[in-house]
Amino acid sequence: MGEIVLKNVTKIYEDGYHAVEEVNLQIKPKEFMILVGPSGCGKSTTLRMIAGLEDISQGEMWFDDKLVNFLEPGERELAMVFQNYALYPNMTVYKNLAFSLEIRGVDKKEVKKKVEEVAKLLGLQEVLHRRPKALSGGQRQRVAIGNAIIRNPELLLMDEPLSNLDAKLRGQMRVELKKLHESLGNTIIYVTHDQIEAMTLGTRIVVMNHGRIQQVDTPERIYNNPVNQFVAGFIGSPSMNFLPMQVKSRPEHVEISSEWGMFLYPKYMTKWLASWGKHGKVLLGIRPEHFVDEYHLNEITGDSYEIQVTVKHKELLGNEVLIYFDLGDVNCCARVDAKNNVSAEESIRLWIDLARIHYFDERTGANLLYAYRNQEEKERRERA
Repeated sequence: MGEIVLKNVTKIYEDGYHAVEEVNLQIKPKEFMILVGPSGCGKSTTLRMIAGLEDISQGEMWFDDKLVNFLEPGERELAMVFQNYALYPNMTVYKNLAFSLEIRGVDKKEVKKKVEEVAKLLGLQEVLHRRPKALSGGQRQRVAIGNAIIRNPELLLMDEPLSNLDAKLRGQMRVELKKLHESLGNTIIYVTHDQIEAMTLGTRIVVMNHGRIQQVDTPERIYNNPVNQFVAGFIGSPSMNFLPMQVKSRPEHVEISSEWGMFLYPKYMTKWLASWGKHGKVLLGIRPEHFVDEYHLNEITGDSYEIQVTVKHKELLGNEVLIYFDLGDVNCCARVDAKNNVSAEESIRLWIDLARIHYFDERTGANLLYAYRNQEEKERRERA
């Protein structure tokens, strides 16, 4: 299958609800594309329109050079894996895997060969004689994936396939899905609300909210340079901290300040920060891991800003600790080394890595440094 293109695709239900609004998206051959966002953002509806399970209200959908708006699901040469496994409970694993081939009249020897190949690929050789009720959740999900891939579809759609599994099994299945994609080399479009799945599986991520695409990019770029406050807050766990700051333009610099600190930026930066000074306010965004403690201070390669904070409470996560504290009126979270044996109501010194902070327009949520950092990355690539 060639490129999949969505042009202004919109879904409006009979009651007038706009589930998806003017989605424009290009999915390249052999991509592992992730659709991610909160519940109700339109990601599953978009996937179902690609599958042909939902009609498109407006816009066009192309599979390579073929308009597929009015094609039935069976005519689209794809397979789908659902959240609830969708297995036949009265059939063995072997029969579940073989069924789609048998109803197409595939020769029995070929069916046996393909079932054995898929079973080996997914580690199901030992359970081919069992029925679904005798399998673990992870095994049932492998069978569901096997049902989807046994016909060698060029396009594989997955709708939150791991959401019914526990944390350990989800981790194992993420690794297996990544290997499966590398082995098969097909195009996968995968829906999830779990950002860990999005960051670890996807070659590119589509972040959606309120039926609209917010950003499409690689996991690294979305994490390091989110286009707006929503994306910045949704991607990353714990979430990014957002702190209100005042903006003042001085003759030699721009001053960003709050009751707990002040940052100065040279005047040339203002060409990238178009709305600075217009409203007099911005939101500073900083991820928990970019509050740096004394044990990792040498990892900061540029400028930093030191603060002293009082810990309100903490959460031990093995080799690291999440500490919570107030900066002004905002409760913040920092991820620090477990060597910090700090307790509640004790003080700790932290350094803000100034190269990793973001500024967002308080009114629109736009990342004011987005264009600047894109330009920085482009220049780095050109120098390399």
